[in-house]
Amino acid sequence: MAHLTPTKEKEVLILTPGLGDPLPDALYRVLDCLIGRLGVSSFNLAIYLPPLAETPEDWAGFPHLTRVVDRGDPMNRTSDVGAMELYASPVITSDPFRVIEALRERFGA
Repeated sequence: MAHLTPTKEKEVLILTPGLGDPLPDALYRVLDCLIGRLGVSSFNLAIYLPPLAETPEDWAGFPHLTRVVDRGDPMNRTSDVGAMELYASPVITSDPFRVIEALRERFGA
């Protein structure tokens, strides 16, 4: 899903039940869309998992959350993540609905 209130440009979230299917295919499609259609040339990717060690809380059913964020043009020093995004408010210049449209076309939905 495209994030409607992204922290940085063209932020995409992928929720899956685990690291196996359907994550690899979904991640490939998202990256293919961001790079091939939306011109992304530098990105960050993080996968949030349930705790690895025992905890008192029940984490059963907790999804794996994959977050992909466009870092901007690597040749432009002002495009990378900075203090404004981290400590103030997001600086977004792309339309999240354009990201949604491109992902829908790539996923055939």
